[in-house]
Amino acid sequence: MEPLNDFVIVRKCEAREETTPSGIVLPGTASKQFAEAFVVAVGPGRPLMNGGHEKLGLEAGDVVLAPLQAMIDYDWLGERLSVVQGSSIVAVTSRKKERDKNVTPGPTC
Repeated sequence: MEPLNDFVIVRKCEAREETTPSGIVLPGTASKQFAEAFVVAVGPGRPLMNGGHEKLGLEAGDVVLAPLQAMIDYDWLGERLSVVQGSSIVAVTSRKKERDKNVTPGPTC
């Protein structure tokens, strides 16, 4: 599967449960507006007037942060994935290239 234009296909990271001081367990997505996600595929970028594309600066294997409301969830061959527009991604939390250089494993998603 290949995303079009400036769309990115991601797999959301597991949300961690939190416990309040009074002992109430909150699901991982209860208080969050953003989700960390593993980039599966990146489109060619926003189309330009000259026929080219403006690249996003992301690659498969990066871990990004995006608003939950901007993600469109779907099932693809039994796997739960999401599509998000590149302009909605607010941060890169981990680059694939940086994790590959380290001897110790980088952040997991």
